[in-house]
Amino acid sequence: MAEISYQERHKYATLIYGPDTSKVVWIGKGRVRDTIDRFFTEALSPWHRQQVRAACCEESRNSGLS
Repeated sequence: MAEISYQERHKYATLIYGPDTSKVVWIGKGRVRDTIDRFFTEALSPWHRQQVRAACCEESRNSGLS
């Protein structure tokens, strides 16, 4: 996971990368915990969510992840 800024650093997006390919598999608006939670509910099936053992991301002071 990574966060990027766009439009002169006023808007943010969270990018989710595939574990095997390192290609972007999902992009969500924002950089807060709700954005990451949205990925888990929108992009993953219940079975896939159960398979996740760990996730990591870059953390900024304003991300709401700490």
